[in-house]
Amino acid sequence: MKTLKDIILNSQLFTNQKNIDLIPTILVPQKTSNVFILSANHICKYKIRSSYLLYSYILGNIKIKNSILYSSDIRGDELKSHTDNSEKISIKNSLLLNTLVHNKSQNQKFDIKNTISLPYSNIHGAPVDSSILHYFATIDLTEVKQSTIGKFSYIQTGTLDHQEISPGTIWIKTNNFEFLFQHSKHTLDTYLGKNQCGKIYQLLYNIENKLIHKFISGKLEEQQKVNIPPSSSISSLSIYENINIKENVFISQRAYVHNSSIGIGSNIQENCIVSESRLKNCVVIAHGAKLIHTTASDRVFVGFNSFLQGTKDYPIYLGQGSIVCPHTIIDAEETIHIPDGHLVWGIIKTQSDLKNYSISLQELMKIKTIKKENFIFNGSGQAFVQAFTKRIEHILEENGAFFSYNNSKGHAQKNKNFSYIWLTPSMDKPVNLNISTNNKEEQC
Repeated sequence: MKTLKDIILNSQLFTNQKNIDLIPTILVPQKTSNVFILSANHICKYKIRSSYLLYSYILGNIKIKNSILYSSDIRGDELKSHTDNSEKISIKNSLLLNTLVHNKSQNQKFDIKNTISLPYSNIHGAPVDSSILHYFATIDLTEVKQSTIGKFSYIQTGTLDHQEISPGTIWIKTNNFEFLFQHSKHTLDTYLGKNQCGKIYQLLYNIENKLIHKFISGKLEEQQKVNIPPSSSISSLSIYENINIKENVFISQRAYVHNSSIGIGSNIQENCIVSESRLKNCVVIAHGAKLIHTTASDRVFVGFNSFLQGTKDYPIYLGQGSIVCPHTIIDAEETIHIPDGHLVWGIIKTQSDLKNYSISLQELMKIKTIKKENFIFNGSGQAFVQAFTKRIEHILEENGAFFSYNNSKGHAQKNKNFSYIWLTPSMDKPVNLNISTNNKEEQC
């Protein structure tokens, strides 16, 4: 076996020793696989030159040059086959480790260049230049230049230029409002640890090994048979055990779903874990979120990289229409009930913690300033609630939650027809691949 650092050093793509020292020690087997997706619903144009791809998943109009991608998902999945001027994702001179990249959903070029992102980070509609994303960092709908995003931080500010974001920062800012929360160092040490040994890593370790094994083996069908309704889909690159799903459900690649039920119109996105849980109707589990022993009522939203750890004795209940902010931690030391129509954030262990880390959406709509523990909100609460609600509705629609058999197809319906190209390159030679198809169904 080689280590990922060996591959990086041998590639000579990255010469800054300080940046190389950030890279974790990961053993890479000699046999590796990458998955390229063909679909009638997406323009398929891949151009990959002098790059190393390990266990990665590629979909859309994407160019990769002089980069290393390890266990990353590069998804141009909002691209429409009827659009001539569709967006292109370009990744150049970058190192993406176990990173999820989604396109910006606009007709423009979406660049990631001169950038390092560490495991479990999300680049979601966020062009990036000359920046570093640490573990579990998320940049969302934000153009980032020459900045450092600390671990377990979530940034949605539109632009970010020449800034260093402290670990555990949750920052959402528009012209109408600003939401700012700071996780404590103690919380980050407990849940992430100094050497990837925190509670979240402990949960991820065995599941990540299962997912990598699936990529190496290329065996997509060795799972329990599940009755999948015609309007629902489960990615062949997910892992699921003992589940029940209803109509219009979408379970994305790299999701892990175990001993759970998923109601009508709900979706579980990339890198999510849902175990011993029940999702009712139109529930959104956003990228990287983890739910254990949790019941989510109708129209609940659980944000990026949130960690909800209930137990059999102390389950978590999310009330109807509640919103769990990105990078929220709920680690139940007693049974936790989130009331209907509430926004929650921060670190919650007992029911009394909700006093500092929650507010009803109706109350939030009426106020302009909140100051609580490690938290400040300024601006229009009404604009915040409306923006969040609008985005949740968009996510549900795009994922096919409102599908009828005549219209409103989303990922749950379209992703049933993926075809897979399984590529196992040599570890000693860079990848040199070109795939180009037009958008006619018979050629995908």
